Amino acid sequence: MSFTLPRPLTPPPSDLSSVTMGEGPPSFAELVKFYPSRHTWDELKSFMRTGDLGLLKRDPVLQERYKVWAKDIIEEHGSITNYLVNVRLGWGTPPTENTSPSGSTSSIEVPKDSIQDNRPLYFTSTPSSQDVKIIFNDWPYSIPPYISHYLIWSRLPVVHHDLVHPSVMHQVERDGLWGFSGMPEELIMPGGEYSDVAPGTSTVERSYILAASHHTHQFVIAHWPEDQWEVAWFVNPPRLQSVKDLSHIHVFARHK
Repeated sequence: MSFTLPRPLTPPPSDLSSVTMGEGPPSFAELVKFYPSRHTWDELKSFMRTGDLGLLKRDPVLQERYKVWAKDIIEEHGSITNYLVNVRLGWGTPPTENTSPSGSTSSIEVPKDSIQDNRPLYFTSTPSSQDVKIIFNDWPYSIPPYISHYLIWSRLPVVHHDLVHPSVMHQVERDGLWGFSGMPEELIMPGGEYSDVAPGTSTVERSYILAASHHTHQFVIAHWPEDQWEVAWFVNPPRLQSVKDLSHIHVFARHK
């Protein structure tokens, strides 16, 4: 099924004189005025091409604001995951370790009721609206205001052992997954290496990694058409995930 995208926030407000700094998730006007971007679009893509996903971060001051907010949310809801599932995403029932690991490649058991209603084992390119939602990142990375930072949240794992060949399991767990669409010139880097896998990845290994990310890439293309959007997307490896109990995909989209 097709999902409706949140409306892009760009262009930024022209008059920011009355904007004041608040608490909790920042408004778009606050982001533009108080948290200027530290990464350009080209830098963001460069970090991804070289597999340096850890370089993509929030503004340090915004990160401190996030920590204060997260502390209060955990006190009220028990965990960030509970807040996301019950409040922000409106799903009502927190995921379990069996139904929604944090993008982990570990073995997954699916509850019997999931099997009975033909629920898939993992995120697919045509998911149910019961399992997937697309929202803006309430706490976006430090990117230019003309880049929209979306999150695809999934109750089912995005990375699953049935999708990842054993020979590249360690690499996916270490580096995560990423890809580009709407900008074919970004695919091949100087020297002939491909930008959608880490440097040094063999042709065979790349084929396995692309197979692991196939559903994610097809979902992205379907919802951010290549003739309208330039997109860079990624799934953080577990070591970089701030929310480890609910699978999610970061999408950075620039309207053409």
